[in-house]
Amino acid sequence: MSSVNQIRQGDVYLKRVTAIPEGLESVRPGGIGYVLEEGEVTGHFHVISKTDFMKMWKGSDTDFNELFIDVDKPVDLTHDEHGTAKIPAGLWRKITQRQYAPDSIQKVID
Repeated sequence: MSSVNQIRQGDVYLKRVTAIPEGLESVRPGGIGYVLEEGEVTGHFHVISKTDFMKMWKGSDTDFNELFIDVDKPVDLTHDEHGTAKIPAGLWRKITQRQYAPDSIQKVID
């Protein structure tokens, strides 16, 4: 197992977990692969296009697009402006970066 326990790419933060929670909704890849986050400003996607080696589920925090990922073999997370991040095999939780605003907690806009 890789010693990498977290990966950051723009507003996407992946944290290694020891288990995937039960009862989550399975996510199927779209035409370009698994989209982890869509950039609100530029329209670019944080995407994993090689989907043969992984599965993904929607988490309970749907306001912030929480996802869980089971990666069998290392895959690339790509984004046009941030370069490529390597995701090692393992179980991962995708957490959308948040920022404080005086009246609420908001997603970071990338």
